Amino acid sequence: MDSLINATNTAFGEKPIVISLPLRRSEYYLNKKAQQLSFEMTSKLSWHVNVTFSNNSNLMFRGRPVDGIMYERKHLSQWGTLLLTKNLKTDNNILLRNKK
Repeated sequence: MDSLINATNTAFGEKPIVISLPLRRSEYYLNKKAQQLSFEMTSKLSWHVNVTFSNNSNLMFRGRPVDGIMYERKHLSQWGTLLLTKNLKTDNNILLRNKK
């Protein structure tokens, strides 16, 4: 994981990097894997000053997508995409503000 961040920093300089963490799931096994991945990414990459994480918790409620967020139970709807974009933009702005 560090090598991806280092390669990105080499190619683009110390630009802000926002990592979208996996969403919580209602299925125990998938939720456990998603939370384990989230923990590993945040613990291994949080030392990079130009990296922040977006947990997108406002897209889910108790492991289920909020009404209108998804279609076919696996694709973000237009509204879901707009919300995800807003989350990433907000986290990027926070990172930029903290960098100053």
